[in-house]
Amino acid sequence: MPICTACQGGGVQHLTVREDGKPERVTDIPCVWCHGSGEVTQEVLEELKTYKTMWCQCGNPSGDFNFYDDGQHSGCPYRIHKHHYHCADCLKITQIG
Repeated sequence: MPICTACQGGGVQHLTVREDGKPERVTDIPCVWCHGSGEVTQEVLEELKTYKTMWCQCGNPSGDFNFYDDGQHSGCPYRIHKHHYHCADCLKITQIG
């Protein structure tokens, strides 16, 4: 099976946790894509490629966004069913949930 590109085969994802009034911290969890195995199916690998390209990289210079509520379809090719925000500049996702 192919190596998981989300964790580079290590089976672990590093998350940065930011909470108001608390210092930033990093925590490790089993990779949500490969469930800690370091390997994925070809289908999951293809989904990962799409996932990595859906996020805004432009920095949202206008500061404007479009909000889509739970179950609302934004017309984007990503299968997002949770409420989410799209950058008004590049139309990619800035936040889910």
